Amino acid sequence: MPLARASTRFAPIHVGDVAEAFMRALHGGDTSAQTYELCGAETLSLAELVQQVARARQLRCHVLAMPDALGWLQAAVLEFLPESRCPSITSVHCSPTTYAARMAARAWGCAHSG
Repeated sequence: MPLARASTRFAPIHVGDVAEAFMRALHGGDTSAQTYELCGAETLSLAELVQQVARARQLRCHVLAMPDALGWLQAAVLEFLPESRCPSITSVHCSPTTYAARMAARAWGCAHSG
């Protein structure tokens, strides 16, 4: 699978942990104007995340890391494909990394984007 920004690092967190942190903040006293940075304990590259999704779905996956310029070109072409559920890069001002993650999730059927 050609993948833009394959080495970008993420620290995924389980939605249950986010919900728990949200509830603690609501009931924890003075939480107005506070910032909470939530992340998981493990840091993974985008390529590793895609490979984990493929393994979970029992699919073979070979990631081909693309140079940034090729990733931008891929994103520009993909946003014009019919029935695209991902918003245009220019309409949401998202980075190619975010777009690549959405496209990877869509390609493996692990999330409904848009």
